[in-house]
Amino acid sequence: MKKNNKRERKIESIEKLTSNFFNQNKINSKLFDKKIENLWNTFSNKFIQERTTGVYCKNMIIYIKINSSPLKSELENSKEITLKKFQQYHKEIENIVFI
Repeated sequence: MKKNNKRERKIESIEKLTSNFFNQNKINSKLFDKKIENLWNTFSNKFIQERTTGVYCKNMIIYIKINSSPLKSELENSKEITLKKFQQYHKEIENIVFI
């Protein structure tokens, strides 16, 4: 009996291949963080953006670093409104934490 040494070839879409690549290399989470940061910049004004030192998402909770305590308190008061804005684009977002 003769063995066939040829590899099986599957035809896969570019989308699936790139998705697998991103998932394997944990690039997906960095891209998602960038999307969240871009959304934050569209929701906030220049004053808030200048006082924002970082935006990232972990376990579907958005963390926004603010370097002004009074601004952080003000943002906490409007947290539900901001959360709803994010959820319009990403329903899986559960909460926002200002740090």
